[in-house]
Amino acid sequence: MTTTTQQPFQRLKEGKSYPFRITGIVVLPDGSEYFALSDPNLVKHLLEKKYYENYFFETGQLIECRIDKINCSGKIYIEPLHPLYKVGRRYEFPFVKFTEGSNRNGSIETWAVFEDVFGNEIKIPWDFTNGGGTFLPIDMKPGDMVKLTVIRIKKGQVYVSDTNFDGDFKVFKKGVEYPFIIAGYRNFPGKQGYFILRSPGGSNYKLRSKFYEKYNLAVGQTVYCRMIREGKDTYLEPRHPFYSIGSRYELEITGMGTIREYPQGQKASYLLRNDFGKEIILPLEEVGDAKPLHSLITCKVTGIRKGRVHVESL
Repeated sequence: MTTTTQQPFQRLKEGKSYPFRITGIVVLPDGSEYFALSDPNLVKHLLEKKYYENYFFETGQLIECRIDKINCSGKIYIEPLHPLYKVGRRYEFPFVKFTEGSNRNGSIETWAVFEDVFGNEIKIPWDFTNGGGTFLPIDMKPGDMVKLTVIRIKKGQVYVSDTNFDGDFKVFKKGVEYPFIIAGYRNFPGKQGYFILRSPGGSNYKLRSKFYEKYNLAVGQTVYCRMIREGKDTYLEPRHPFYSIGSRYELEITGMGTIREYPQGQKASYLLRNDFGKEIILPLEEVGDAKPLHSLITCKVTGIRKGRVHVESL
């Protein structure tokens, strides 16, 4: 009799890379094509094909993918390693041109445009009033090669550091709130809007605006933020307008949902009302007895990250 040995479960961690097998190509009803991938635990993933045409992937190939993010709902985002560039390293990129566009406030912004090895645009905000900052040459001409640090690669797109907005996080202590002035608003590559936070010492930091749309943040306002570290990701978290960590609240059950529990699949959860951002998610198994819709449940706030409130039932 033939027996099969089940491979041990391998925990996947943010920022780490693992081998994924390309098992085929899936075409969705809208016509978009995806690579079907199998991870080390034989769990299936989809990777949109159009972003990786220059990677020359083939069915059956084993490729290295980085775990880009595991969100609060358990969804895993993966990114294949780039054929040339590695995050954290410096490379020479050719300067192409300056270009302009308007942000959500209607202000005109100028961008310095570079090009990667595949001809994809790399944009960096440029401010002519201060010469573009200290890390870019003031007199750049098309064709000039400039050394830039790769800080992120997402959907095959290379993002480089803009040191004008990369303040030093080492000056902050964990769990301590610090005051910042919202000095402005800027659009960055990838259609990402950020508030620019200025510390009392004059350093600038970025705050992703989409996570805090219901906080009523505005340029000129003072906000108190604490430093958050999640894997290799470090960012500032503004004080919530209503909830505070460690406090108890009675929250209304507004519906049912699921969160992903890798690698088993879905876990049933309650959705709790939150008038200041995304709904709060609470797994049913943490509650005990079943609760009817619109009933109240007492919870303690255990954390607030990127505007999302995390709780446990009491």
